[in-house]
Amino acid sequence: MSEPLRIGVDARPLHHPTSGIGRYLGKLLAEFLQQSPHRWYLYTDRPLNTDFEQTQVQVRAGHIAIKAASSLFCQRTFPRWAKEDQLDLFWSPRHHLPVLDIPSVVTIHDLVWRKQPETMIRLGRIIESLLMPGALTRATTILTPSISTAEDIRDYRPDCSDKIVVTPLAPTLEPSEHPGPPSQRSLLFVGTIEPRKNLLRVIDAFMSLSGAAKLYTLKVAGHQGWKNTAELKRLNDPALKGRVQFMGAVTDDQLQRLYAEADFLVAPSLYEGCGLQILDALAFGKPVITSNISSLPEVAGKAGLLVDPRSVPQIADAIRTLIEDPSTYERLRANAVLEVQAYSWRSTARSTLSALEGAALTPKRSASTTQSPH
Repeated sequence: MSEPLRIGVDARPLHHPTSGIGRYLGKLLAEFLQQSPHRWYLYTDRPLNTDFEQTQVQVRAGHIAIKAASSLFCQRTFPRWAKEDQLDLFWSPRHHLPVLDIPSVVTIHDLVWRKQPETMIRLGRIIESLLMPGALTRATTILTPSISTAEDIRDYRPDCSDKIVVTPLAPTLEPSEHPGPPSQRSLLFVGTIEPRKNLLRVIDAFMSLSGAAKLYTLKVAGHQGWKNTAELKRLNDPALKGRVQFMGAVTDDQLQRLYAEADFLVAPSLYEGCGLQILDALAFGKPVITSNISSLPEVAGKAGLLVDPRSVPQIADAIRTLIEDPSTYERLRANAVLEVQAYSWRSTARSTLSALEGAALTPKRSASTTQSPH
């Protein structure tokens, strides 16, 4: 582009740097500051813990202490800031857009509120159902991390099909050296402790196995989420002692060690828009057991055993296979090393920047040319 753009960003995910969207935004911003001359205006509802020393970054922060008021604050305040900063473009990496009179881009990671609404907390489901339809209508361009999410949007809003750009993500963790054989007999589950991640069936499947599986430990890493009374009760069951180890929320260094030590990842989620934990497992050369639905087959590629996530016997059979069948394990491990070569944050940033720059040059469509949400 001939002149640097002034790009506003909904930077609220940076408050949760270890969440999926927080990692996504953090990785992309780091790449953008290296790859582009643009000026970045980071808007947030409260002060960030991250300091940006680059002259091309300006942070605007409110002082909202109540999480429930965050969306209202942003809908009311971001448009005013955008005018004051004379933005050329606004990008939201987190599903929602304020009402603006400039081109805008929104990243839609998933449609959980439509596909698995029962797994969400009530407030989150309400906010998504109220704000996402308008964001889809107003967005100049819609970014998705997977073909699967793009198809979900097309099914829901066919009128938005021509605005969708798929920008695959990349691993958020890297091994310190080329991954070698695991040092412990363990399988790993990584994810927020909430129903959509399907932890209860993973535990049931693992505990149903005998033989060689008795020598393995299931390690569970993830911060506490919602609607997880049953999961937490199960994790504290004395019968699991010595077989299932709940690590809770872990640091990146701890998570790197868990991936390095694990034989494989078990991630049969009920729905995912991408599945960053699978990409991270591939980066460590680990096979994965995952679901045969949503984006998960797309991300796992030839490094995964696919199962019906609602079938405990299928999950158990897949675990048994990776423990007892060395040829299958080695084939998937080799495939993991090959699969991950297709992903990098530099490539993701390049395609995302291209989409942002293209959107900035797109004349804003009037309300009369856009369709109302279904």
